[in-house]
Amino acid sequence: MPPTKQLQALGQSLWLDNIARDLLSSGTLKRYIDELSVTGLTSNPTIFDHAIRNSAAYDEPIREGLRRGKTGEDLFFDLALEDIRSAADLFRPVHERTNGVDGWVSLEVSPLLAHNTETTVDAAWTLHRRAARSNLFIKIPGTSEGLPAIEESIFEGIPINVTLLFSLKRYVAAAEAVLRGIERRIDAGLNPNVDSVASVFISRWDVAAANKAPPQPPEPTRRRNGKPRLFRISVAARVGAMAAGAELPAVSRIQEDGMKILGFDRPLYILPFDHRHSFQTQLFRWSGALNSEQTAQVAATKQVIYDAFKLAIGSGVPENRAAILVDEQFGRNILIDARAHGYTTACAAEKSGQAEFDFEYGEDFADHIEAFRPTFSKVLIRYNPRGNGALNQRQAGRLHRLSEYLHNHSNSFFMVELLVPPEKSQLEQFNGDVKAYDRQLRPPLMVEAIEQLQEAGVEPDVWKVEGLDSRRDCEEIVAVARKNGRDKVACIVLGRGEDEPKVREWLRTAAAVPGFIGFAVGRTSFWNPLVKLRASRITREQAVNAIARRYCEFAEMFDGHACTA
Repeated sequence: MPPTKQLQALGQSLWLDNIARDLLSSGTLKRYIDELSVTGLTSNPTIFDHAIRNSAAYDEPIREGLRRGKTGEDLFFDLALEDIRSAADLFRPVHERTNGVDGWVSLEVSPLLAHNTETTVDAAWTLHRRAARSNLFIKIPGTSEGLPAIEESIFEGIPINVTLLFSLKRYVAAAEAVLRGIERRIDAGLNPNVDSVASVFISRWDVAAANKAPPQPPEPTRRRNGKPRLFRISVAARVGAMAAGAELPAVSRIQEDGMKILGFDRPLYILPFDHRHSFQTQLFRWSGALNSEQTAQVAATKQVIYDAFKLAIGSGVPENRAAILVDEQFGRNILIDARAHGYTTACAAEKSGQAEFDFEYGEDFADHIEAFRPTFSKVLIRYNPRGNGALNQRQAGRLHRLSEYLHNHSNSFFMVELLVPPEKSQLEQFNGDVKAYDRQLRPPLMVEAIEQLQEAGVEPDVWKVEGLDSRRDCEEIVAVARKNGRDKVACIVLGRGEDEPKVREWLRTAAAVPGFIGFAVGRTSFWNPLVKLRASRITREQAVNAIARRYCEFAEMFDGHACTA
């Protein structure tokens, strides 16, 4: 086994402190990743300067940049960003496989900004947005002026690599800056899940300590393994306080015994567009397997909904209450962008258009969840407790497996969308009147379904349920969802594609009941605008505005927040 693989087996990560276009184009970097277990890459202006000076690979891009009027740092960052994007794409599988622990690349802000806090923040934001890679760290020096820039950048949701740390004091100061940024995000109701790393220049310490440290460190030092024990205690205390006293959208709360606390009980307003089968067969009227062009068209249509979601946040829907639900098949890039922006996300884990629940990606379901690390992993299940017993048992078994995985091995919360379709005999009791079934029989069946699934070991943090006409029915659903110590488990009401008046009625009823924390209304919000857009009856901008306005109206009706969309 190569020494680098042995190093990885011991739990160490090997990041390459080098980048050059030849390294990328020749396949050398990919070989380092595949054969030598290199799991990340860092760069700095000096490394890029050396690469550009010593390689003809940059000559033509430089000439092209000059023809476009680019000079100096503008031209430099055009070249650097192209290399960084390529490197980030090579490390993307590592990033996904390690749940974001590894697979990072780093790009440093201009050294000319080292003593200017405001321009450093602006540069970090600009570089990260231009790179458009979620596995990119922006390097900021840990100077006195850099510390507030680090804090502000973390608050803005930008992953940061703190560089130029030459002492324990500077390292502690940098860590404190990162924590302040995270605490500010929590206070603002934002997702605290912003990654960071500190680059401590150990070689400088080796030189400074040469001939000064004893051959054998004192016993207390050896027991600490070189780590600042007091600092670890202070950081642990602050992280504990943050977890105990703040709402953490994407980090599951942990009890003192290390077990996750079941439930999610803060407001949650979801714009869901994880529909796949209905998009393909009803909106686009396609059948069979889609080709790449068709897949891109569906993805572009879902981008319209995502743009509406962002517009709604800018128009007054509170970001800490807003969320999207989208699928990986057509919404991969949306999930990546949403996580980079710190939005609350949910990702569908079930196959679409199926009568029986099963995993979209089979035995690889966990890998696909952790590739995106959504706030919620969501499944839809059609489950009538008085229906087909064998079917129910199979579905409950799969749900239990997912429940166990999410609660024991993942940071994602568990969301179950429960539909209780009528059996033929049940519908006959009401002479085929579905609305009568919805009013009279579906509510007690929903209670039974939740009880049966709980008994099967299915423990969602949030139940996503069909709308209910009476407050009493809503209260009974909350009571069963929260029974036997499940005090923080919550419910949200879904739209089920109903017309707007009916959805508004359901939202008004649910909003008045403690335990119903929000809604997930999709087709009622976006279907008509998308149909009109497909028929060229409205523009894309009009479609975005219409969807945002409807989502805003539902949010405002649920909790009274004013919205201007």
